Amino acid sequence: MRNLWWLLVLLFLFGCKAHPEPAPTAPPSDQRSLREGLHQIVERQLAREPLSFSIILGEPSDLRFVGEQKGADWTLKSEGTDEPIEVTKKGDQIELVRSENRETLSERQFGLISPRDHLLLLREAAGRITPLPSREQGIEGMEIVLDREKIGKIVEKQMGSQKAAREIALSASRKIRVLYRLWYRSGDGELVRMEIRLDTTHPSPDRKKQIRYIFRTS
Repeated sequence: MRNLWWLLVLLFLFGCKAHPEPAPTAPPSDQRSLREGLHQIVERQLAREPLSFSIILGEPSDLRFVGEQKGADWTLKSEGTDEPIEVTKKGDQIELVRSENRETLSERQFGLISPRDHLLLLREAAGRITPLPSREQGIEGMEIVLDREKIGKIVEKQMGSQKAAREIALSASRKIRVLYRLWYRSGDGELVRMEIRLDTTHPSPDRKKQIRYIFRTS
């Protein structure tokens, strides 16, 4: 994974500390079943093209984007903002447009943002999985904690010879817990919503950080 740096930047910006991680409670057989279910959900979503989605940053809805992804390329457009924001990724380059200002960034500079990137990260670094109850009829949920050891290895591989940055990144990846919550249809496993949360010691709403992805199907 080339884009894991987004995660460490995000964690430093939020200034969070993790709760002690509870020991897994589900038996190994349940974990295997949940992992198989996660694999099917991820692969189904990765195969969908184009993939239409919305991104909501913050709570309850501080910033919203609508987007579409085709393969590894994607576009994002802001909704309800005073200053229009549009982001387009083609190949290895990302163009950020704010009003009339244009800026070209690399994937590493912009970080992990597309649904495909998050799904690939889940496929590579998923740790403990827990089923979640849902109040919506026909919808099931699961919570995935990223495996810190796997994240550490990915960070170490990505940072290469940059020793100082690698040590900082590794330290952060071991102290912070990142949770993914997936909500999907019971019948066919179609992913309808993905939430990314930082597990912090600050429970107040103004300190709560999350990113929500809403998927649209035709």
